[in-house]
Amino acid sequence: MNQQDILNRYPRLVAHLICASLGYFTPEGAANAIAAHKRGEPFCCEWYCDWAAKGKISVLEVGVRAIRKAVHFRHHHKGVMADYRHAKALVDHVRQGGEGPVFASWF
Repeated sequence: MNQQDILNRYPRLVAHLICASLGYFTPEGAANAIAAHKRGEPFCCEWYCDWAAKGKISVLEVGVRAIRKAVHFRHHHKGVMADYRHAKALVDHVRQGGEGPVFASWF
């Protein structure tokens, strides 16, 4: 599955992963992380690598935990840095061909 397939098939998961990352992920970045997870491959981004180093776990395991955390805490994604409604609106904008943020979702 490519980035657009993930955005179209899992828009809510993409939005929740943006929230779990506190806006670090863009919609495209979150979609790429999910695609890597589905392939069973590590996704080497700054957030995952930092988490792996601090937790002394593999980047692959970080990806599993990040997605699990995004789903598990989905009902808590409220507030400035983790607002699901804003993340989902951003994902929908990108899915419809709009330009996504370049660096991070909230900055």
